[in-house]
Amino acid sequence: MLALVACVLAVEALVAALVSLVAAAVSEAAAADSLAAALVSLVEAAEAELLAFVALVAADVALFEALVA
Repeated sequence: MLALVACVLAVEALVAALVSLVAAAVSEAAAADSLAAALVSLVEAAEAELLAFVALVAADVALFEALVA
């Protein structure tokens, strides 16, 4: 009878460990999702800055062409 109780307690401990591992995996997945969203935001910001720089260069070229003409 004691062996059965010990076995049940061991299974309970294993289930608790499994639940803990699943919770950690969910937490890591949420953190990875958050990091991915931050990376997307950074890439979008870099794209906006690059487009602004291209527009500035185009304006400079147009100004230079107007001065030369």
